[in-house]
Amino acid sequence: MGSRTRTLSVTAGLLVLACLATRAAPEKKPSPRARLAKAQRWIYWLQKVDLERVAKSPAQVAVIDASRDGSRAGEYGPADLEKVRRRGRVALAYWSVGEAEDYRSYWKPAWRTSPPPWLGKENPDWPGNYPVRYWDPEWKKILLAKEGPLARLIAAGFEGVYLDRVDVFEHWVEAGVLGEAEARKKMASFLAEIAAFARARRPGFLVIVQNAASVASRQDVLPLIDGLALEDTFYDGDEVQELDHTREVLSHARRVRAARKQVLAVDYCRKPEHVARFVKRAKEAGFLPYTTVRDLDRYVAPPK
Repeated sequence: MGSRTRTLSVTAGLLVLACLATRAAPEKKPSPRARLAKAQRWIYWLQKVDLERVAKSPAQVAVIDASRDGSRAGEYGPADLEKVRRRGRVALAYWSVGEAEDYRSYWKPAWRTSPPPWLGKENPDWPGNYPVRYWDPEWKKILLAKEGPLARLIAAGFEGVYLDRVDVFEHWVEAGVLGEAEARKKMASFLAEIAAFARARRPGFLVIVQNAASVASRQDVLPLIDGLALEDTFYDGDEVQELDHTREVLSHARRVRAARKQVLAVDYCRKPEHVARFVKRAKEAGFLPYTTVRDLDRYVAPPK
């Protein structure tokens, strides 16, 4: 009887320890990629951002600039990002890789009068923005420096980048600098470098490509990215988008969705009937819809 009692005691003790260990084990948090895949709403807000408003938003994905004003001093830090990432929200940093912006920390005033060879002429539609020869080693050196913009936003706690002006390859094709196939290939190579740099520092770091659907759907790019973002797919402001444009974009975006990548769609229509139609069509295509103002300088609630 005594031996049996001791055996039962030991067994009971082991069960108690197992229960305590189970209770003590922290619940595994879904990865950013898993949370992005399950997201139902998103917001896109770059200027005059109120982080508390972002934190209270019903969106599961938030795209904001990495800096309040473009300067290094204005860059968000870990405490700021914790606000954005409340309730498991995915925080993505907006980052233009196809144009240099004259309000960024890397910008040198002398470039206005003595531009480096990789810097193009000012974009007439967006003053202060200059298309870059994205394949040039000097431009890559700026962006992918050890303490450069990408390294800093990763350290701040962003879980991914939302890459803008990937479609700048079209500018250099139109300018006669590159052939179309070469321009796309060089952009694909550039995206591979960005993804490798980021994921060496934070495994699972997300890479979202805005526009440039024809590049995102390439077989050598799809494995590198986690999603595609689209602007002006169905509407250009409150004007119906050209049908040929919509069809071409959708043909590439469907390949991205077929590869089980997320597609974020933003149109800048504001008329209620246009917003409703956009949301309906985007959802039918399997995209996450969002409508806002083109200046991206205010909070607009995501659609239900």
